[in-house]
Amino acid sequence: MKKILLASLVFAFSLSLFGQELKVNSGTPDGIAYTLPAKAFIVNIDVERTDYFSGPLAAYAEPLLGIQNPVSTNKSVYRIIDVRIIETVYPENKIAGTLGYVGERNSREKQSGQVMMNENGTLAGLNIQPFEAMVSDGFSWSNPVWNIQSPDFEYLLAAPNQVMETDTIVKFITVDTATIKDVSYKHRLVARSEEDKANEIVEKILKIRRDRLSLLSGYQEVAYSEGTIRYMDGQFQEMEKSYLSLFRGASSSDQNRYTFVIFPGADDRNNTIKICNFSDDAGISQNNSGQAITVTFTTEEFAEAAGTQKGVVYRIPATSEVTIKHGKEDLGGGIFTVPQFGVVKAAPAVSNPKVLLSPNTGAALQTTIE
Repeated sequence: MKKILLASLVFAFSLSLFGQELKVNSGTPDGIAYTLPAKAFIVNIDVERTDYFSGPLAAYAEPLLGIQNPVSTNKSVYRIIDVRIIETVYPENKIAGTLGYVGERNSREKQSGQVMMNENGTLAGLNIQPFEAMVSDGFSWSNPVWNIQSPDFEYLLAAPNQVMETDTIVKFITVDTATIKDVSYKHRLVARSEEDKANEIVEKILKIRRDRLSLLSGYQEVAYSEGTIRYMDGQFQEMEKSYLSLFRGASSSDQNRYTFVIFPGADDRNNTIKICNFSDDAGISQNNSGQAITVTFTTEEFAEAAGTQKGVVYRIPATSEVTIKHGKEDLGGGIFTVPQFGVVKAAPAVSNPKVLLSPNTGAALQTTIE
């Protein structure tokens, strides 16, 4: 709910004997200063990152398993999955005007007025009760952190690098007419090649498939429950998938949101502003990697009526088409009311004015001039 600060101002300026008016004048140096609201745009860009990991046995994927195009190198690939534009209100960092009474000071009668301000320093109204309206609060964001899980290939390949081989040596020794058979054994350690490891993993994969087929076909003739069969079948599939990843590689994905805040100025009503850069291999960056992601404002110009009034300052907001692009590709957009793209006007400086301004645009919602 919008919070309003109510200032009850009692002015000691007096009326003359001839009933001279006291006017609320915007521009008096000793008055109450206020600013007008402006629009900022929060651009949320959701990015998905997928990391591809080459399997340690990728060279044997096609010869042993017939797998075409396994992951050959480790790489990261980024893609934009969603773009959202959120508008928020902030006070302009300049004073739009000041409010004060001007006139003769020779009357003992007190002149009073109510100036209502929003908490962000914008004018809510003058001598009139404001409507309930929402004024955007502040917001916060944090830099995204990727949570990419790399596969544990070493765990799947964990096995002795050397195997014990035994050679049997048989000797026949003939002495005179007798023949003696001498049998001896020679043990040695032999290093296992990558191809040996690959063949062993292939045997494991084939065994998993045979065991899974036996489970699903009821070969073991064991009355497992449906839930048990589903669980065991899922475990077989996970084991096969893990061993296959040694050949064809693996991937892991994560999604993150990047948040950017655009504060367009009055001169940006028909302008393009760079937000960041994006490329498939580097993702979001602020350097020159990839193509720029931009926001373009397209606003129709309208004639500005002349006027030199010094009353309460208000805005006539403009409507702008906002478009987000990555290079030539449209990512999203919308139609928004942008106060700072409009024109600033002032109501007549009359006595006892009643004005209600929009907390979101600064437009005059209700005025009463007596």
